[in-house]
Amino acid sequence: AKLVVTPEYFQGKKGAEPAPAVGDRPAKDARWKKDAAISALSALADELNITLVFSLTTVDSGKKHNTSLAVDGEGKVAARHFKYQLFGSEVSSYTAGDTVAQSFFDTPAGRAGLMICADAQCVVTGMTTTADCTAHALKLTKDYSARKPALVLFSAFWSVGPKNPTWWSMAVQKKVARDGKVWLVAANTTKGDGKGGGIWKPDGTALKTTEAVKPSIVYGELPLKK
Repeated sequence: AKLVVTPEYFQGKKGAEPAPAVGDRPAKDARWKKDAAISALSALADELNITLVFSLTTVDSGKKHNTSLAVDGEGKVAARHFKYQLFGSEVSSYTAGDTVAQSFFDTPAGRAGLMICADAQCVVTGMTTTADCTAHALKLTKDYSARKPALVLFSAFWSVGPKNPTWWSMAVQKKVARDGKVWLVAANTTKGDGKGGGIWKPDGTALKTTEAVKPSIVYGELPLKK
């Protein structure tokens, strides 16, 4: 594999680490302990020569964020995204992101953008209402569209199951891919009702999916940018 995407909070909420900026090399920077998640995973991406996307809690200017990081094959942070649309208890303990300036990076498959779970409520056509998506997060729709990504890397811990077809994880993933006309790589939790992830084509059809109750890996090939 050359690109690996993990679920939201893939290692749980085990404290918060300093938020790196694009261009930082956490494995070679004393600000991150060598056994800390960001440093260790950055070193792993470098060792395996892969782009690794992972979600965890970070602190930036004294504020806690639910953060997705993309680290490239040299161990360098290629993109950083603070979750816009906070959900549930996150509202009382985290600060929502307010810019996507560092949320995108270039790949051989085209421009890629990072997205975390409930952010999807704010970028898909026909699903967003002011009740579903805060006014603050509604600007994510405009910001995402302006950057025209070819690929969205989506980490989720989804809680709504198939009995609610509009907000079922798999239905949302399909709609993000189809409405955004993007390839979507979605990594989701295996806990709760909202299980399911996969790789989706820009027309909304599935390349590979899984609804496994145990951790699994889905493989697929993305077309290179011409």
